[in-house]
Amino acid sequence: MIERTDELVDESATRALGVAIGSAAGAGDVIALDGELGVGKTAMTWGIAVGMGLSEGVVSSPTFTMVQEYPGEGHGLAMVHIDAYRLGGVEELETIGWVEEGHELRRNAVVVVEWAEKIAGELPGDRLCVRLTHAGQGRGLSLAAEAGSHWADRLDDLLAVVSGA
Repeated sequence: MIERTDELVDESATRALGVAIGSAAGAGDVIALDGELGVGKTAMTWGIAVGMGLSEGVVSSPTFTMVQEYPGEGHGLAMVHIDAYRLGGVEELETIGWVEEGHELRRNAVVVVEWAEKIAGELPGDRLCVRLTHAGQGRGLSLAAEAGSHWADRLDDLLAVVSGA
């Protein structure tokens, strides 16, 4: 894994990074979001949706339903938004349609998983991992991707968005 770290100064920087990620995402991509409660995972997801051309208003936290699907607008990709917080284990993934590393859910969609560490063993290796932490007035940021993946080549470009936000 290749990892880059930085700091997000506020929620608008979190959303700006999300927009950059959404703009770079393609069909079949998995974006794994991790971090403490209230650190900005859903704000990041809103930004990803906007970057994909979806309306920011369509995104809500899927905590009680565990998965939300947003039909494609913009460049035509749908977003599948999973909140793994309440999953009792990986065996519950099948109940939301996650079979064989989510191949069915990933078809013509970008999959965003909040609380991804709970199901990390079931996620594909070529995912983008985003970890947010509380850090002073802002948020700590870690971006990681498997060496050789298209995300690994974009980590520095994504961090450039952060420094310009």
